[in-house]
Amino acid sequence: KEFPPPPPDDRASSKLDALIEEAPGQSLDLVVCLDTTESMKPYIDDLKKNLGPILRARVSRFASFRIGIVLFKDYWPDEYITRKYPFTSDIAAFERTMKGVWVAGGKDIPEAEHEALFSAAAEFDWNADRRQIILVTDAPPHPEPHGKLLFADVLRELKGKHIEADAIIEPTTISPPNPMPRAFEKEAKRLVTLVAGGSKIKLLTFPGSEYSAELAAANLGDIETVSSANALDAATDD
Repeated sequence: KEFPPPPPDDRASSKLDALIEEAPGQSLDLVVCLDTTESMKPYIDDLKKNLGPILRARVSRFASFRIGIVLFKDYWPDEYITRKYPFTSDIAAFERTMKGVWVAGGKDIPEAEHEALFSAAAEFDWNADRRQIILVTDAPPHPEPHGKLLFADVLRELKGKHIEADAIIEPTTISPPNPMPRAFEKEAKRLVTLVAGGSKIKLLTFPGSEYSAELAAANLGDIETVSSANALDAATDD
């Protein structure tokens, strides 16, 4: 199946570049979580071509820099749920790993994003001043848990290790036949864009969303939830 390339102003590489550029601190540990289901082909192709040069341009200001990868798909029958490549400071080695990434599977819309974020937070040896996860996907997470992990588990791991997690959700412009509603795209961005370095975290959830129940059960006192569909536009304009 052929997917058109993203327009220049909607490239995952450009958005990832901006997120790295904003990173403070003398050292950076970065894990990129990549959705490798079939519909992601144009975005993966963009990252294969452009991410290496972006890293070379951006990381020179850091005294130390490491990058890791978590590839993710969906639950069975996809080939894997997550696949981890550990931290490296060798950008050429990172590019070789990226060249070997291929896309397939993902027959329904939601993907295993909770598992990818948890793998990135829990399975890497974080020690830099700036600790950042960037999730790149074109789909929301499953609305109901399909495995053992809940969204609150992801939050707790991120918060405990002072990791910021950002999301690049493609495409920015939602149009038919893409079935993901614009409102859900905004919610998904809000849910996985976390500042876990001690600041208060505000999450926007729709009334009745399972995320509200998960967070309440987790008793994470410094996380504020806003459950209002009417507050969506105001919250995303902050």
